[in-house]
Amino acid sequence: MVGRILLHPSESDPANFTVKGFSMGTTCTATETVPVGYAADQKDCLNVDLVSDGVCTITNTFALTPTPTPIPNFPGPNTRGPRRELVWGLV
Repeated sequence: MVGRILLHPSESDPANFTVKGFSMGTTCTATETVPVGYAADQKDCLNVDLVSDGVCTITNTFALTPTPTPIPNFPGPNTRGPRRELVWGLV
């Protein structure tokens, strides 16, 4: 049986769970749905021995990868004809 203690975890106050009613040698795996824009490191929470260890941490790291977006570089009023230049920027 698993009971959740904290309903709104944060970086400064993580979620805590209590597991009861298990036998010796029982392991537990904890996972979570990874928020959009984050990469999760859940390896510390795979097959955790509840008797000898019983503690694990899931770390979500901001992993937003900027996608370059072409921004046209339009010619100014004092040029002759269009310039064929493309400037890449993050939008």
